Amino acid sequence: MEYGALWRLLPIPFLYWFIIQMIHWFTIGLYVNTQPTTKDILDSNNVNSAWFPFFETAAAFHQTGYALFPGAAGLTPLQRQPFVLLSLIFVSLSGDLAYTINMRLIFWTTSRMTDSCTSLSLSLSLSLSLSLSL
Repeated sequence: MEYGALWRLLPIPFLYWFIIQMIHWFTIGLYVNTQPTTKDILDSNNVNSAWFPFFETAAAFHQTGYALFPGAAGLTPLQRQPFVLLSLIFVSLSGDLAYTINMRLIFWTTSRMTDSCTSLSLSLSLSLSLSLSL
């Protein structure tokens, strides 16, 4: 039963990882390429506006601390761009910090939405009971 549950639940963390990063990569990329002030900041620091959202989203999700701006600037040049900073904060929280909370919320919500007799519901209830007992 446990191994079957693991195989049924295995796609959920990968989909979570992929969807969170792709949503923010797309929204930050759209914002950066449509806002002239942000584009000017990136151009003045020789940062590619197509590479920036991808790199910063991945760095924030995995909390590596890397930034594309030269020197020790970090994200300081973007201090007047709240959308970019708030998006990166959310990505950072969705990554390592609140990952277990978000996974439990996803499992709990999915278990409430599925029929109680299905194998997915049994897998989710087993996963929730094991994670709460730890």
